[in-house]
Amino acid sequence: MLNHPAAAWIILIVSTILTAIAWSISNQAMLARAADRFKFESTDIKNAINRRMLEYESVLRGGVGFFQANHGHVSRDQWHIYVNTLNIDRYFPGIQGIGHSLVVQPEDVEVHNNAIRSQGFHNYRIYPEGNRAVYTAIIYLEPFDFRNQRAFGYDMFSNPVRRLAMERARDTGLMAVSGMVTLVQETETDIQQGFLMYLPLYTENSPLETVAERRNSWYGVVYSPFRIKDLMQGILGVGMADVGFEIFDGKSINSEHLLYKSDTNAVFSNPKPDFLTTEPLVFGGHTWTLRLFSYPSYISPVESGQPMLVAIGGMVVDLLLFVIIGSISRQQKRAEELAKAMTTELSKSKDILAEKNAALKLYNEELRQFAYIASHDLNEPLDVIQPYLQLLNSHYREQLDKDANEFIDFIQESVQNMKEMTRDMLIYAKIGSKPGDYVITALDIPLNIALANIQERISATGTIISKDPLPAAYIDCHLIEFVFTNILDNAIKYAQKNVVPRVHIGVEVTSNECVISISDNGIGFDPGLTGQIFLMFKKLHAKDTYPGTGAGLAICKHIIEQHGGRIWVKTQSGSGSTFFFTLRLHKLEAA
Repeated sequence: MLNHPAAAWIILIVSTILTAIAWSISNQAMLARAADRFKFESTDIKNAINRRMLEYESVLRGGVGFFQANHGHVSRDQWHIYVNTLNIDRYFPGIQGIGHSLVVQPEDVEVHNNAIRSQGFHNYRIYPEGNRAVYTAIIYLEPFDFRNQRAFGYDMFSNPVRRLAMERARDTGLMAVSGMVTLVQETETDIQQGFLMYLPLYTENSPLETVAERRNSWYGVVYSPFRIKDLMQGILGVGMADVGFEIFDGKSINSEHLLYKSDTNAVFSNPKPDFLTTEPLVFGGHTWTLRLFSYPSYISPVESGQPMLVAIGGMVVDLLLFVIIGSISRQQKRAEELAKAMTTELSKSKDILAEKNAALKLYNEELRQFAYIASHDLNEPLDVIQPYLQLLNSHYREQLDKDANEFIDFIQESVQNMKEMTRDMLIYAKIGSKPGDYVITALDIPLNIALANIQERISATGTIISKDPLPAAYIDCHLIEFVFTNILDNAIKYAQKNVVPRVHIGVEVTSNECVISISDNGIGFDPGLTGQIFLMFKKLHAKDTYPGTGAGLAICKHIIEQHGGRIWVKTQSGSGSTFFFTLRLHKLEAA
């Protein structure tokens, strides 16, 4: 197979396809890791917003409790002291203030205005003016700074968006959040969108079981206004550098409902983000839509370069294989041409037979030398690559991430595999390159040596080995030892999980040869693959599951054929395998 003229190109094409698959898998894994990280960071942003909104609700519930503890009568000074003690700028960043709005009936408007004016606020009035069925008035709002003073006396019930949230709080007795509004605290600079959070206040000892009872007992709210940009900076600080988000009021995603954008200069759809998700945020009976997206820099150059590192490493190995197999093919072609020329010359004259025999021996010696040279040519670049990989591994492992280190390990493993393949090629080429030490030998001798070779594996797995009495045969003991070692080692390696391996060596003897059988109770394999199992470097299982180069059985076949015998296998997936090979009992006499 390796000496076919097209072998190098076939191997290059196949290995390039495998490298492309490895690159694709690495690229998909990189994207999957980034997607998981984006999902985690998106969830972190959502949870941070939810946690802070719950904290703000707790602050308002403290205000309600303060009113209840004082039987509904809290003075302006008491409210100032209460809010000031909370130190909201430090512990609750993003909140605009904490206030109290009082329900005022139409007939009580003048009395109410005069009462507040008597406290020193001579220009106080409920606004906006106009006739309404019921009024509310913001009478406390701390801190009572320049912005919050603009809301003093404002009737939030006069605004449909605020009124809807206040009515929801009144009727349910629960916290309610308003839709998007522009706060009356806004000035002409740094105008932001806003919203409000309400908790209802009811008269003491009033029944509150039904909506009607809660409406009759309602006398105001404790509330907080929020400027959305200040709120988000208070919750997230500078945010996450590579993840942006937008908040839309309600379930619609359009510019009219845009409440907040983390980066006003970012356009998430151009270029299209690698990652995008939409999450609902529901609190206080109101829904926001949170849309999160990644910025172009989300996947770092180091991450995006990892699949390319796999591709480059794979191509290096691919090209090395191409050069080596091409060299083997050229050498084989030259050998075949030489053999053809020698055959032609031999047919011309018996007188030069001796000369051609000498040339043939020289050719065989050249083939043996070629095996050594091919091995050296392959090992030379690998011996150069391996130390540099070891230096890279020892000096930079701590500076690289887990994936990069895995890629280095992958390349090291590939180099080691190539060295093992070179070793097996050398063993294969040496067989038959010189006359073997063939003598009549008891087969128990190479078998016992083989068992000693794998004794550690036998003991570790608890393998039970049995055998029939074996005859003597005309063999090269060292080569047959290799056959026994390889087949027995495979029988143990491919054992079924949680089953004690059992191996039996049997024999059938005829007048001229013996048939050795080695049977196991292992995993077996598809009988349709028996024609492939003796091919060079052919493996039926993944290397990470069953290590090896796939050359062992090809070498065994070569050895048995050198002995003038045959080798074959019978198997069934899940039911074990039996390998057979024949050996001559005597040396063939020359004709």
